[in-house]
Amino acid sequence: MTFACRPAPHPAYRRTVSLCDPLTPKPLYKMEEDWSGRSTTYGQRRVEAYLRDHSQAGQTVFVTGVGNSLFAQDFADHFAGIDGVTLLPSEKVRADALGIPHYRVRVQNKYQNGLADAFGGAYDYIVDVNLASWACCQTHVAAMMRAYHRMLKSGGSILTDREGLDWLEKGVDPHWRMDFADLQILAGEFGFTAQSRTDWVYALHKS
Repeated sequence: MTFACRPAPHPAYRRTVSLCDPLTPKPLYKMEEDWSGRSTTYGQRRVEAYLRDHSQAGQTVFVTGVGNSLFAQDFADHFAGIDGVTLLPSEKVRADALGIPHYRVRVQNKYQNGLADAFGGAYDYIVDVNLASWACCQTHVAAMMRAYHRMLKSGGSILTDREGLDWLEKGVDPHWRMDFADLQILAGEFGFTAQSRTDWVYALHKS
């Protein structure tokens, strides 16, 4: 499925703060929002449904925001490697307690430098349903996108969700709210091609 609309020449996120801090992204995530015992979001479920239909056994996946770790449990026998990050130690405790040998979780901010160094490359998929929902500035979103590009295999894809792109944490600049046209521009800036895989699931594909 392909959208006919042309990308806007100046995406709204270009009106956001360029740099919030030279070293450390602002902690815009509310640390009390522990998802280790909460239900999976609708956006995450839609991406998971896509993966059930389209991914191949033995592939590798990186999950941004591991939450309740149901993703790892549901796909433990399908993917050869499942890695992810969280900002909450309680979510890592939940992940480690499952004892899935090929499931590795770190407490790390996806917008901070060093993500690709910590995990390396060779992922077939990166799942991130909220690319800019906690974005602090253009610089740190760019750091995340460069890391994602390094972490993906050629032919790999970032999978995100239409609703997730439109949702922002309270306090995040509303210009970070993205539609498909904005995603096309963001993708092109970092060596990806934006694709609509379903009515809800978008991909940033690395050729």
